[in-house]
Parts: sequence; structure tokens; C-alpha cells
Amino acid sequence: MECESAREMYVAALLDGRTASDAVTAHVQTCATCAREVRLLGETWAALDALPLMEPSPAVARRLKRRVQWEAARETVASLEAWQRAALAGVAGFALSLALSLALPYERLVALCRQVLAGGAPTPAAYLVAGLVYGLLPMAMAMGLQGQRGLASGFVGLLEAAAVFLLVATPYVVLACGFPPPLLLGFIAGIALGAVLGGAAGVGVRRRMAWA
Repeated sequence: MECESAREMYVAALLDGRTASDAVTAHVQTCATCAREVRLLGETWAALDALPLMEPSPAVARRLKRRVQWEAARETVASLEAWQRAALAGVAGFALSLALSLALPYERLVALCRQVLAGGAPTPAAYLVAGLVYGLLPMAMAMGLQGQRGLASGFVGLLEAAAVFLLVATPYVVLACGFPPPLLLGFIAGIALGAVLGGAAGVGVRRRMAWA
């Protein structure tokens, strides 16, 4: 048996926590070079085993966790596949939002919100709440209807899907409604907030269904 092979098999047995084969043991006992290498390896292994088990401090653990989260977010932003999933969810959300606006026009829902909030909130709040509905419900449905593999990953993925949704929906909203600019901004802000909240809700429901 060659020395290199004997040493490799001896180390493999040591790592597995078992005794080396009779052939390896016999070679080590008869080969002075291998016997010396095995003795040094055993001493090193024993010294490492005697070292106390060290755990990172809470501050180091927090920094490591933030680093892992940052790397995951960076990979999501740079991933073409992640953006493809986001585009699919965003376009689907816009299609559902468009269908909702045709069934319940923007002006009508704003009027309903103004009636409900009459005396209890300023007028811009009605536009914000109405916009919230057109973002929340469609994106919740769009994200919930996706398969588990198609789900946007993490908060960054949700923001990507919401960004695609707004990129497609905003020009239509501006052209379809004649709200004054300040109120229009509030309406679009409500849609944006609803898209994020709805996307998070849709992913949460889908994952709970998958784990059930």
C-alpha cells in the first residue's frame, strides 16, 4: 500500500469517527514516515478537540445576520429570474386592478370613501384610502395565485413586484381619472402602499397554504 493512500484512508477514518482498516493500520505500524505523520496528526487533532467551543457574541451574530440579509437582497435585485417573477406578478396585478376599476370606477369609490370619512378625516384621506383598495386587492390576488416557485422572495422581491405594478398602472391612472394633481398624488400613493401590503398578504397566504 502506498503511503499517500494509507494516510488519506487513515484521515477519512478519523473524520468519520471509526477505526482504520487492518491494512491501513498495518502499513502505519511498519512505515516510519507514516507512523510519524499519524502521530503528529493525532496530536494536532487532540489539541483541536481540547479547545473550548466558542460562540459569537450577540453583536457579531447581529452583524453576520445583517450581512447575510444584505447579500440575499443584493442577489435578488441582480437576479434576472427574480425580475421576471416580479414582472409577471406586477402585470397580473395591473390586469386585476384594471378589471376592478372597470367594475368600480375610481370616482365612484372615492365618493364612497368621502362619504364614509365625512367629518372624520380630511378630503385627501379619501383618495389615499380609495387608491389603497386598487393596489391591495389586485396585488394580493396576483401574488396569491402564483405557484410556490413563482413567489417573490423576501421584502425586496415584493418591492420589485410592486414597482413593476406601479410602472404599468400609473400612466393608465393618470389618463383615466381627472383628479387635481395633489389629490392624484395621494391616490397613486395609496395604490403604491396597497400594492406592497397586498403583495405581502398574498405571499403570506400562499406560503401558509403550501405549508399546511
